[in-house]
Amino acid sequence: MPCHGIPGFGIVCTRERRRTCTECGGRCEVLCDWKLRGKRQGRTCSRGLCLRCASSPAPDKHLCPAHARKWAEHPKNPENARSA
Repeated sequence: MPCHGIPGFGIVCTRERRRTCTECGGRCEVLCDWKLRGKRQGRTCSRGLCLRCASSPAPDKHLCPAHARKWAEHPKNPENARSA
């Protein structure tokens, strides 16, 4: 159980859940940044991924494999404009 000192308050101990990559089970390092629509609008996918399983379409942006496939076909993807 990790404990953290909070200045002016004291020490707080929490149960820290270790996240694993949803693809390979490795250590989670990033979360999927795909913006959701519908009832979950304003949120992101947030699937936990290791850097090996995540794709990065832009600096500080990561996608899970399912959303990376959607991005590959998306009309706003600049890679699609080059191949047309």
